[in-house]
Amino acid sequence: MTKGPEKRDRKLSIRLSSATLERLRVVAKLDHRAMSDWALLAVEEAIARAESKHARARNKTKAD
Repeated sequence: MTKGPEKRDRKLSIRLSSATLERLRVVAKLDHRAMSDWALLAVEEAIARAESKHARARNKTKAD
């Protein structure tokens, strides 16, 4: 992901513990990304995994 490839027209606020926020800050810096970019990538990957998991579960149910 490069800086700002798509329009971001929504804002989401989340509460994080101080420890989690510090971990996010560290990994974002290591990846040379803004914390918001790093968090967005992580959320997109988690959504893709969840969608895939639910699709497999649906296919398994249909096969039974």
